[in-house]
Amino acid sequence: MYFAVPAIPLIAAGNYSLGMNPEVALFVWEFLALLLCGWVSISRPVAMKNMVFSPSFITAAAFSAWVLLSVLWSVVFNDALWESLRYLTGFLLFATIVLVRPDEVKTRRVIFLLFAAASIAALYGIYQGAWGFSKMLRFASENNFSAEDIRLLKETQRPFSTFFHTNAFAGYLAAMIPLAALFIFGVEKKSLKLLAVLMLAFLVVALMYTMSRGGWLCAATGMLAMLPYLLKRRGAAAAVSLILIALFSVAIFYGIDKASEMAQGTGTETSSAVSPVERIEALGGEGGDVSVGSRISYWKTALRMGVDFQPMGAGMGAYEHLNRKYLEEPVYSRNPHNIWIQFFAEIGIVGFLLFAAFIVSLLREALREIKSGGKGSETVYVLTVSLLVMLLHSSFDLDIDGPAFGFTLFVFAGLIVSRRQSGLPEAAAGSTEIILRTVVVAVLVVAVVGLHFLNMIASNYSQLSDISAENGSQEKAAGFIDESMDVWPFNPVIAYKQSVMNSNLFDKTGNAELLEKALDGARKAVELNPYQSEYYAGLAMLYEQKGAKQDALEAASKAADLYPIGIRYHTLFAHMTALDGRRSEALNIIDNALRHAENYVRFKSPDGYDVLEAMFVKASILNDMKEFDKALTVYDSMSEYLDRGLVISPFSSSRRVKESHDGIRTRIAEFRKKTELEKTKAELDKSEDKPSEDKSVQEVVEPEKQ
Repeated sequence: MYFAVPAIPLIAAGNYSLGMNPEVALFVWEFLALLLCGWVSISRPVAMKNMVFSPSFITAAAFSAWVLLSVLWSVVFNDALWESLRYLTGFLLFATIVLVRPDEVKTRRVIFLLFAAASIAALYGIYQGAWGFSKMLRFASENNFSAEDIRLLKETQRPFSTFFHTNAFAGYLAAMIPLAALFIFGVEKKSLKLLAVLMLAFLVVALMYTMSRGGWLCAATGMLAMLPYLLKRRGAAAAVSLILIALFSVAIFYGIDKASEMAQGTGTETSSAVSPVERIEALGGEGGDVSVGSRISYWKTALRMGVDFQPMGAGMGAYEHLNRKYLEEPVYSRNPHNIWIQFFAEIGIVGFLLFAAFIVSLLREALREIKSGGKGSETVYVLTVSLLVMLLHSSFDLDIDGPAFGFTLFVFAGLIVSRRQSGLPEAAAGSTEIILRTVVVAVLVVAVVGLHFLNMIASNYSQLSDISAENGSQEKAAGFIDESMDVWPFNPVIAYKQSVMNSNLFDKTGNAELLEKALDGARKAVELNPYQSEYYAGLAMLYEQKGAKQDALEAASKAADLYPIGIRYHTLFAHMTALDGRRSEALNIIDNALRHAENYVRFKSPDGYDVLEAMFVKASILNDMKEFDKALTVYDSMSEYLDRGLVISPFSSSRRVKESHDGIRTRIAEFRKKTELEKTKAELDKSEDKPSEDKSVQEVVEPEKQ
């Protein structure tokens, strides 16, 4: 337990931690957790019926079992499997802690180790924030950081430490802050008090650097929740300490803000795109804050999706793949930023109610222990506050997508229940139960660790493929991706990557067999995930290369149907329809898609290039139809969208755009000039067909024509 629990924020937080990729990190942590579970279950002869009497244990077991069963009806098997195994492992750790029933000393030792591990992660976050991202990006490139780390650095421009996203990091820090009270006010050793104060300072500084308003709010809420209890138990000392913490937080806040202003004044890249004060001021900005509006949109989308998949849900991890079908604004996200709504959509009303029952029963047990005033009541109070802070932050952010959230939640739950049951008598387990326990644990260890080991090997082959492709060796890259699919043939992302690799090789060699392999890979990806527009779009382009026009049109139509308000896939469908000779129909498809273009400006969608691409295709079709005036109007509209702030992000959710705003404007001007020349030429040709045309006009235009 002393190894598995503190490893959560350092190894299993969801990002590339300590030199390991996410699959390796999760494999290492789960091996530690399952090893602990197996050893305790076999070596501790305590009857399981002791735990069954706890409502929290029963509801936690039911919730975890439902999550695991949801794999059977999930729309995307691969994602549902890994998500469910994470929750299963978390529950097993919860059951292990309840079975061990650690005394007060051991409980606080586990909490202290987790607190210390979180402070180490905070130090890394401070390092990211204080050093500056221009140096950080250069260092990342020179030291072969992962592509995911570099993407996060460029996208967020905010520290994320070992976590998969800045906001998840901030939420975790906010939940860890109340734990400091146990060691600042609850231990006698001055050295331990000072160490706890130092670690608390790390957490606060890192939290300020994240620029996460939700993290700041949750941290403040947690401190307010601690206030009445600390004042009652610790009196004036607690009040003075809280005031000092508040003053320290304010000083750090304005210190970072001042440093940001100075850096911006010198043109130096800072640790954030904006200062802390600007982040707060944005909440009251004209038209409201984009983050708030986007979250409301995510919630509505998830609710619409959930209604269609009741009562069972679409399966864990399904929102990422299904949400485009239910969007009403172009604010795509892989996560609905609300744990309750996400559970409703992914594991249905049944899973939602089971999770709610688990939390309610856990809080009831915690409240009874706190009211009892027993030896562990203070520890239970602090753990409960931290758990509620986690749930609060995950109610408007994406914490649930990171393993650290679920694992830590189950750890806190196990420690609360074990404190509640510490005074109850224990019944010895019979030999039959011990044998059965051993068999069950062995099966679970082999299944969970074995599956993750296969996924880890497949992931490593995929990474080798990426490296080979970057080095220009397409053949070697394709070989590695084939190995990855052989090891784990259930990942649609790898199947589609295999298709892309073979398509690139076909373009290079012209070998028809490679085109067939590319088609097989795209069909496999669609089979494994029938809700991903990108896979259908890729399949459509491959069919077009093969000359199967009807199949290409059907695949492109399916891509557009799966993303009703998205412009990109409708553009592809329109382009293929135009190639089929149905230009008027193609224009109707694009015009219907462009009805949503205004939302791309309003919501500052990073996919703004999709709007311009559709308009380029529309102008091209109009040129082919000799509708030059309408085409020129399209170019004017494109320039207008750019003037109004259409976002052209190099890291959009749909593609990687290398072209700059200036480059796009230059291209618009060039196409406009070509259209004007075509218009002039057409008018001249038309005038030449009329004998009565004034020759003086021809003399003026003729030099331009030549």
